[in-house]
Amino acid sequence: MKKLLAISLLCAAPLAAQADTILGLHAGIGQWNAGLSGELGARGENTTADELGLDDSGNTFAYAALEHPVPLLPNIRLAINQIEFDGAATVERSFILDNQAFNANADTQSIFDISHNDATFYWEVLDNWVTLDLGVTARIFDGYAQVTGESNGDTTTERVEIDVTIPMLYSQARFDLPFSGVYAGGLINVIDVSGVSLTDLDIFLGYEFDVALIDLGVRLGYKTLDLQLDDDADVDLVTDLKADGIYAGITLHL
Repeated sequence: MKKLLAISLLCAAPLAAQADTILGLHAGIGQWNAGLSGELGARGENTTADELGLDDSGNTFAYAALEHPVPLLPNIRLAINQIEFDGAATVERSFILDNQAFNANADTQSIFDISHNDATFYWEVLDNWVTLDLGVTARIFDGYAQVTGESNGDTTTERVEIDVTIPMLYSQARFDLPFSGVYAGGLINVIDVSGVSLTDLDIFLGYEFDVALIDLGVRLGYKTLDLQLDDDADVDLVTDLKADGIYAGITLHL
């Protein structure tokens, strides 16, 4: 997916540079320093991120959005998000992951990976010093939860695949301070249906400056991702988790 995104950027750049009124390309890359809290496992016999010792992690993200002037046809935004937490701890109480039981006082090694790719189709409702985009996102998870526990000389490993596509509502708003290059905004993807509740919120502040035909910039923000899965979800995992933290990145606009 990373190679595909890079090729797409290279191919689109010459077209977008001809005239922003024909095609516009927005792209960015950065790192999100996130902490994880909440619980996962089986209903009533779960464990927590803190008990598993799942540490804060630096997570890489990248996105590219291609905009065009064709009425009614949506613009497209592609994004990749590599998000993985790991840790080691002695869990004092017993718990269950999928159908596998882990004894109390087990020494555990854990990985919780919620990496995903987004394909967003959106329309520009406003496009001046205030911009507003509305659309839909297909979020494709390609992660897993894995715990290896050792107790009384026995080692047990259980892995649950998080391999599901979730449709979400998408909105992004941005406010530009005229003639300054400074802007602020927010982006949200959200869904709340039977079995799945997912809210991905990004609040940001940025600065852009002109370099030849390219607008380069820096962006700082705060991002939070709340994920709740219950027994009705198409994943053999129950979660009530929150990942949140600050991020920094660089942006470009052709």
